[in-house]
Amino acid sequence: MNFFTVNQWVTDDPWFDTARTLALLGRFHIAPRGPWAAGDRWLNAFVALYRPAIARALALRDARVAALTARRPWSKVAIDRRVEVRSSVRVDWAADLRSLAHA
Repeated sequence: MNFFTVNQWVTDDPWFDTARTLALLGRFHIAPRGPWAAGDRWLNAFVALYRPAIARALALRDARVAALTARRPWSKVAIDRRVEVRSSVRVDWAADLRSLAHA
């Protein structure tokens, strides 16, 4: 499984750097209730478990974008349709679950 980031044109959403994105992620919480409560708790735990991997993907994205914007304006980098995925970080979910089970 991979966590990945995409270029700004893919979502056409505002672009937030790693620090801002992680601040927003720190506020992520779904209040468990109703028939989906177990899934809500699972998603909250999943995001917490993989926060370091998400942070690595974002930092890698920002480093690559910084290198590009040293040579080209941000407006050109953000709309470069030749680049869809900016970064990718592989995670081994099965291994992580085994590690949690042994902890």
